[in-house]
Amino acid sequence: MKKEKEFKIKEILYLEKIKEKILSSLYEKNNVISFRFLMEKDLSFLFKGDMNLDFLKKILEKKYFIEKPSEKNIIKSLQTVESFFKNSLRHHWTLFILNGSIVPNLSNYRDSPYQIKSVPYTDDLSSHISGVVDVEDAFSYLMQLISKKIIYIKSHKNSFPKKTLYIFNIASGSKKNNILNLNYCRYFLKVSQGSKIKIVEIFISIDHFSYFTTRLFTCKIEKNSSLLYNKINLENDHNLHYSYYGSFLKRNSLLQYNDVSLGSKDSQNKVKIYLNGCKSKVVLNNTSLQKNSETNSNHTSVNHVRPFGESEQTYNMISLDESTVDLKNIIHISPESPFSSGKIVNKNLIFGKHSKISSLPQLDIYNKESYCSHEVTIGNIDEELIFYFRSRGISKNKSKEIIIISFFKEILDNMHTEFIKNKILELISKEILKNFS
Repeated sequence: MKKEKEFKIKEILYLEKIKEKILSSLYEKNNVISFRFLMEKDLSFLFKGDMNLDFLKKILEKKYFIEKPSEKNIIKSLQTVESFFKNSLRHHWTLFILNGSIVPNLSNYRDSPYQIKSVPYTDDLSSHISGVVDVEDAFSYLMQLISKKIIYIKSHKNSFPKKTLYIFNIASGSKKNNILNLNYCRYFLKVSQGSKIKIVEIFISIDHFSYFTTRLFTCKIEKNSSLLYNKINLENDHNLHYSYYGSFLKRNSLLQYNDVSLGSKDSQNKVKIYLNGCKSKVVLNNTSLQKNSETNSNHTSVNHVRPFGESEQTYNMISLDESTVDLKNIIHISPESPFSSGKIVNKNLIFGKHSKISSLPQLDIYNKESYCSHEVTIGNIDEELIFYFRSRGISKNKSKEIIIISFFKEILDNMHTEFIKNKILELISKEILKNFS
């Protein structure tokens, strides 16, 4: 125990040295950001093998800038969202974020049962938030140093809003191949005691150029409250996407987190959950479709800290062409959390000889009165099923489309917003599966 504390102290001191190096060297001329000054030993310390190295190399070889919202891009953002949703958002609250900054004149959350504001990321605020959910992911820590603000969202106590809060994370790309726009967004959400809220976060591109999205979202769910959260990635096929979600649940609280990914050339997604209250529960549903040579890595960790906690993780992933999907799911049950239960289900479909999916479930159970299970299936599409469709006059490509849609629908049925679910299914049919034609 003493050695662990000593190592932790050394770790903190070394991290402070890296922090000083980052802050002193962060910006080059014309506010261009580069991470190339980081030494190899810094990287090995920061990332500790928990990030895809190819993804990391792509990040480090580029330079970045943070583009301020322009009037032109604000208009394009509104047009993009309206063309996608048409009149469906009139009965909901909206929060528009363009390149990491709130756009007040497009948002209508002011009369909502939420306190929403962009505040400076001070040391006091940092210590308050890290006390709730520690950002142990070093890359998120590094990116956090870049931004000097945080978007703070808080629900009212004992509130049951009928409307959904839509967060539009919108970004523009760069025409320059070696310098990308950095779409950085840092959130902190507090679900107050006794409240039940619904939030949908949608990532959208307003052009077809490359950029780098990095999103850090931490959340505290108070006792007797619930959060239904949908994260939907509809970004273009050229950008890099990094997402970290951390949540801390208190007694008798519920989190349902649905993640749908249909965009991004390369994406890394990390989820870390602490069931820190008796009878707290988390349900994680994730589905993605990767094509061409895209990569998608998902690392999820659920930590049972108190008794009677429940966790469910369901992943339905599809890999086409030469794409790669990597899954790592961990359930940790501490000695102090008896009568806990956890379940991991990974279902994966592979299309093509060169597509790859790897799945690594991990159960760390330190309590004999708890129960956990995992199930993993990885396989090609059933040719007999395609033959069955074709015998009824359905083409081979249409048969594949039907199978993929049904595979997605299993996860999408957990989403509470019908028109969002239908829109996603429409995108799969009309846009993503066009390479079958």
